[in-house]
Amino acid sequence: MGNLKSKQSIHGLLLIDKSKGISSNQALTLVKRMLNPKKIGHTGTLDPLATGLLPICLGDATKFSSFLLDENKTYEADIQLGSISSTGDAEGKIEKINSYKIPSIEKINEILKSFLGESKQKPPMYSALKKDGIPLYKLARQGIAVEREERSIVIKLIDLQSIKGDLITIKVCCSKGTYIRTLGEDIGKKLGTGAYLTSLRRVAVGKIGIHQALTLDDYEKLSLPEKLKKIIPIDSYLDEFNKINLNKIETEQMKNGQILKKIDLNEGIYRLYANNDEFLGLGHIDSEFNLKVKRLNSLI
Repeated sequence: MGNLKSKQSIHGLLLIDKSKGISSNQALTLVKRMLNPKKIGHTGTLDPLATGLLPICLGDATKFSSFLLDENKTYEADIQLGSISSTGDAEGKIEKINSYKIPSIEKINEILKSFLGESKQKPPMYSALKKDGIPLYKLARQGIAVEREERSIVIKLIDLQSIKGDLITIKVCCSKGTYIRTLGEDIGKKLGTGAYLTSLRRVAVGKIGIHQALTLDDYEKLSLPEKLKKIIPIDSYLDEFNKINLNKIETEQMKNGQILKKIDLNEGIYRLYANNDEFLGLGHIDSEFNLKVKRLNSLI
């Protein structure tokens, strides 16, 4: 892989199209071997069964990764009707439903629409959530089930993409913390057919789309300069926040953690830049129009 011996000061966002069969942490390890960055992390786990967009934060981008973690996620999922799975996906023990009728497209669309909006969802046992430091999926493999509290989730969009016999494909845009496997099972319950996921692909995180990502195999084939060119600047995925240009004095005040008073802008989070268009970090204007540091880029 052309490993670099010393830790590299690499900062930004790398968009990987994770393949099936490897975990998010394994994908992270492979990127780490290729680039040897001082800091690295990903922004939302994908199960080994799942494929698709895995944003990887390098260096100072890790300081802003929570903003991507909080973004809505968009998935495409294949759901098998007429059977249930012990894990909610194709990796579990499959049990066929003996008597069921394939619903009409109208009925499927009606049921899908019933999931729109805010609801409660119980995380599955086969998940990376932890109980006393142990991932739930490890307990589940031992036949141990523990109580899980329901969580509030929001389904922003849910559309039927295709139907082939008893296999349906849906597209879902949802809030963080939504388990699509559980959603698939719940769809099967409402349809009266049972259901489990046969495939899952994340196609977007906020405004970032899968078309911007590279597979690990393709990324590995690039030269080091080409690899570095694929890394997106830290602030490029924070463009939902308006920009504030600071003069030299204001820049120094922000660096020192001081408050800039009576800023003539609305309350909220802003991207902060020095006069030379250098990204400084994020600031927050409060209800009294004072600008305070929220998170600074350590490169400044």
